Amino acid sequence: MNESNKAEIRDRLGNIDQIRDILFGSQLRDYNNRIEHVEKAISILQKELRDRTDEVKQVISTEFQATVESLDKNVKSLSLKHGQEKLELEQQIDGINKKLSSAIDSLKKAIFSEIQTTSESIDNKLKSWETKDNQEKIEIR
Repeated sequence: MNESNKAEIRDRLGNIDQIRDILFGSQLRDYNNRIEHVEKAISILQKELRDRTDEVKQVISTEFQATVESLDKNVKSLSLKHGQEKLELEQQIDGINKKLSSAIDSLKKAIFSEIQTTSESIDNKLKSWETKDNQEKIEIR
């Protein structure tokens, strides 16, 4: 191809571009405007979606934190209550042990006293019988 052919082709192509612009120019501009409008709408929706997502994330985070704090307080309260109940039970057990020890000591003393009294009574009776037996032996002789 020589230079004149190339120039002629360029002129024709330029004419084709002009013809295309005449035939489809308004439609292309309309489509471009529509596409720009849709892109802007999508951009706005994306921003709104991000903002709403951030809001929901913040609300969930706040609620989650409040729930964790509430559970932590409950655990601490239960732990404290458990500790207090344990201490009360230990004190009750100590009191019962002291009462039992005191009751056992009283029983030991009472049993020892009863044994001693019974032993003395038996000894006295034996001595009395011995004395009677000796007196009877003396009388018999």
